[in-house]
Amino acid sequence: MKNKTSFTECLAAYITIFIFLFPDVSASARALSQKPWQDFSYESASVYSHVLATNDNTGDFHAVNAMSISGDVQTVFLGGHANDALNKPTDDVIGFEIENWDLETNAHITFLKSKSGPVGVTINGQHYFDVKGSSLVVSSAFLGEGHNTVLFSSSNGQPVAIENIRFATTNLSADGVSVLQSASPEDFTLNQLEKNGHKGSDNNSLVGFALKSRQTAAIPLSLSNVTRGATAYRSSQQGQIVSVKIGVNRDMSESQLREAQVMFFEYQTKSWQQAFVKDVDHATFMVEADVPGGTDYFVAMIKNTRNAGGLCVYANGNFRP
Repeated sequence: MKNKTSFTECLAAYITIFIFLFPDVSASARALSQKPWQDFSYESASVYSHVLATNDNTGDFHAVNAMSISGDVQTVFLGGHANDALNKPTDDVIGFEIENWDLETNAHITFLKSKSGPVGVTINGQHYFDVKGSSLVVSSAFLGEGHNTVLFSSSNGQPVAIENIRFATTNLSADGVSVLQSASPEDFTLNQLEKNGHKGSDNNSLVGFALKSRQTAAIPLSLSNVTRGATAYRSSQQGQIVSVKIGVNRDMSESQLREAQVMFFEYQTKSWQQAFVKDVDHATFMVEADVPGGTDYFVAMIKNTRNAGGLCVYANGNFRP
């Protein structure tokens, strides 16, 4: 016969269970009454959003590392302007600096002209633009980190002043560069020098370009241009010495031919410099010299002091009053 549990024992067991479970049940009820899921939804989202806003430095990164451009401030006088009666190219070259150069950002050059009409603009001694208006957008492919140059020239040979020249970065599409005419080998040849200082074979001559007056730096009145076939010639072989042979007018006498001088434009000094003539070919009326690559060249007769307007000839090829 089974023993029956007394009522008193069962009641004692239930009371004991209740005593142990009461704290947990009470805490759960209190937590549910506070609706913590609502506080989490708003408060947590607010804090998370704030962290993203304060730590997202993407905009600051691009602002700090964006390409910047700054240029010299000066007025350019072209075409024998009254303020540059001797037609020196010294004021025709403007230097400008680029920081954080990149291929995505172009340069915007704006200016004012004293007269209407196009002007010639050459970027870094190589890339020529015929600018009809008063602004130019230059492709970043023609620019580089650090120092860059822009050369202004008179397109029609008339006096004109260029002022208020400003430089800025832009995302506008770049203007198209003008195509230069290739030089005739009968008038101009260009050869790279070998390591021993001798020029390479004439069969391996480099490409040269024939320039008109609006495509090169101004030639001072102290020099008489006797170049055949063009106002000047240009090479694109920057950063090296090259050998050039330049044709001269065929009506020159032998004594005049021996006095002819090869000139090259030096952007550092913004002036034409005189090169040493190493050979004169009387049969073809050509003179030869070793010159820096990547710039312009022509052959000149140096005028005497009286005809040059009181200019003296210096050993380095500069011509000054």
